[in-house]
Amino acid sequence: MAQKIILTCFQPPSDLPLGYQFCEGSDLIACELREGETSREALARARDVGLTVVGWSMPILNRKL
Repeated sequence: MAQKIILTCFQPPSDLPLGYQFCEGSDLIACELREGETSREALARARDVGLTVVGWSMPILNRKL
């Protein structure tokens, strides 16, 4: 499973770019990190597609032992 970053966006568009999806609310958007991509690179990529990012977090994955 790819690691995701959760972006808090100001006034996100109703039609999100490919690879982004709404998550738990109208201003929270999830996107998967590309292989080898850092969170800063993911933030820059989100801004490049027109999202106004005001915050971000990395979700904690629940793993079974």
